[in-house]
Formats: sequence, structure tokens, C-alpha cells
Amino acid sequence: FNVSATIVEKDLNTALELSYKLPHVNVVHGDGTNRSLLLEEGLKTADAFLCLTGIDEENIVLSLFAKSVNPKIKTITKVNHTLFREVIKTLDIDSVVYPKFTTAGIILKHVRSKASRHGENEVQKITRIINNKVEAVEFTVTEDSKLINKPLYELSLRPNILLGSITRGNEVIIPRGSD
Repeated sequence: FNVSATIVEKDLNTALELSYKLPHVNVVHGDGTNRSLLLEEGLKTADAFLCLTGIDEENIVLSLFAKSVNPKIKTITKVNHTLFREVIKTLDIDSVVYPKFTTAGIILKHVRSKASRHGENEVQKITRIINNKVEAVEFTVTEDSKLINKPLYELSLRPNILLGSITRGNEVIIPRGSD
């Protein structure tokens, strides 16, 4: 790829460190919220703009500013607080990254893959629903699993877990305690 990138970093030491670690990246020591600086560094002709400050409101406003000067730019905005997701969806921001969800997803993937390697239950699919508040998990119970040949009522499941169905071959079972 022939990509040129610019990082605007407020902290001098971090800017210096980045310039050494990323020799092919243009690292600018400055305030990334400074409109003049952003325009000077090519915002009007940029293909993408990532807003990664530690302040959600700044990131949102910067993304909107970028769109106002360059309507075709792809904006990617980091937002830590998830309370206003519905409002943020209505704004002209292309992608919003919520570190909380990203981190949770990485941790869950790691934990599940570790359990799967130990011959437990092999996770097939994970789907987050209802505004990411509920997780639907499809998994296969292997022959060497501790769950085999035990009725559901004997299992010590964590609180707030609802087992939706059991599939054996082509048969779908709505589970009851004795299944």
C-alpha cells in the first residue's frame, strides 16, 4: 500500500517516541483540536480521519468538523461512554469505536478459546443483541465435556443464563430441567 499517515500528538515526549517507532509516519507535535493545524496538515484532502483523544465530546466534534471541510472523508471516532449511542448514531460519523465493547470482546474470545482447547464446549457463534446487553452463544457440547449425561437441573449455571434450545441431529428441543 502507498499510504501516508499523519499523527498529531500533544505530548512532546510521546510525539518523539512515535516518530522514532514509526519512521514512515509524519508525526506532528501539536494540538489535534486546533482547526488551523488540521487544515494545514491536509484534512481537506485526507481519505480518513481518526479521532482518538481521551475526551468523547472532542472526538465527536472533531469528526463532525472533518466532515464539514471534507464530506467524503471516512471518520473513525473513539467514544468511551456508551450512554448516548442512539444519539451518536444519528450524527454524520462513519465508524464509532467503543473500547469497552472491543475489550470485552477480546477477553471473551480469549476465555472461550481457552475453554475450547481444554476439550470443553466448542463455541460456534457469539451474537450480541439488545443494544449489546445480551449475548447469544451457540456452542457444541463435545463427547468429553463435563455436561454430557447430566440433566440441566444438576448443572450449576451462572445466574441470568437462559438456555434457549438444544439441537441433537435434526431435532430441536425446548429445554426443561430434566433434559
